[in-house]
Amino acid sequence: LNIPTPFRGIDEGTRRKIVYPNDLIKYYKIWDKKLLKVFNRIPHLHQPLQELLTEEMWNEIVAVSKGHQEMKSILNNYYNDESRTEERKPSKEKNTAV
Repeated sequence: LNIPTPFRGIDEGTRRKIVYPNDLIKYYKIWDKKLLKVFNRIPHLHQPLQELLTEEMWNEIVAVSKGHQEMKSILNNYYNDESRTEERKPSKEKNTAV
């Protein structure tokens, strides 16, 4: 969820209608709790994308689901690309092209 600009998502029947770039930072604690509530079900449900995971990653998921390991926060997925922010800033130099 690293988006550069806000966008209006599909109506999911919630109060929030717009997704913002800082949502992950703002809501990670709430989202972590929601994930933890259902994490133990992951190994018991069909996971069609499991083949894309390394064995080590799948073992970590199973360990978290059994309570043997702490779940990493979804905040670890946040990517702050400062260089992209710099690229979007207007240049302070005057255009001297003729």
